[in-house]
Amino acid sequence: DPSAFFSPHDINVIGNTANINNTVFGDIGSTVEFTDNTDAELNKIDTDGTFVQSGSAVLNVKNNAFSAAQVELNNGTFAANRALTATTLNVNNGATLRGNGNITGTVNVNNGGTIAPGNSIDTLTVTGNVNFNTGSTTAIEINE
Repeated sequence: DPSAFFSPHDINVIGNTANINNTVFGDIGSTVEFTDNTDAELNKIDTDGTFVQSGSAVLNVKNNAFSAAQVELNNGTFAANRALTATTLNVNNGATLRGNGNITGTVNVNNGGTIAPGNSIDTLTVTGNVNFNTGSTTAIEINE
């Protein structure tokens, strides 16, 4: 498939990534890391390894499903607006998880991490456990 990129090794997604139109596949043990600071829309990520967001961008998953064995949100905002499957999704210090999609797996909101359901007023659905650890933040918009 010419629109897909597969690697059994680590993948570092950098540069002008305003629209990542290709499907990115990763193998078991690999890391797909998004380090850019430019907001982007992700088409599809499908890795048996780890997805890491370390750039300060807003990553919008809105076209296709997203799948990773583990997700580490270390910076920026991750907008889960479609189906997302991860054994574990960690929202770490400096990162925000938002969106109106459906997450399957365990979500850990760690010290300094924020969960903000929806895109404005909306619902983020998690099928699995959600753990709010000491120092985490939940930001909810309410309509007056």
